[in-house]
Amino acid sequence: MAFYTDAFLNKRRKKWLDALTTFQYQEGGVWKNAQINSKTVEGTNLIIMALAPSTGSSGTITALRVYDSDGLLVGSATVNIGHTGVQNTLLKFVLPIKEV
Repeated sequence: MAFYTDAFLNKRRKKWLDALTTFQYQEGGVWKNAQINSKTVEGTNLIIMALAPSTGSSGTITALRVYDSDGLLVGSATVNIGHTGVQNTLLKFVLPIKEV
């Protein structure tokens, strides 16, 4: 049986979502800011869609990281995402927030 109410957890998810402000990706050893397209709560997940714009040359996105509004590192991950020089790359962050 869960301790927290759904209403409380939904409120907390919204506050977490609002606090996540900077999404970055690493390409060619350089960290770049992604452009945030949308931030939503879907069920128990925070869903953030961010864009890595085309750079004119192909590359590989090798890592992702997220910062909060205070500049604190929230989390990071190693990835391997091809990034073409002529197309933007859409990054989807799915962050679960649930009671276990």
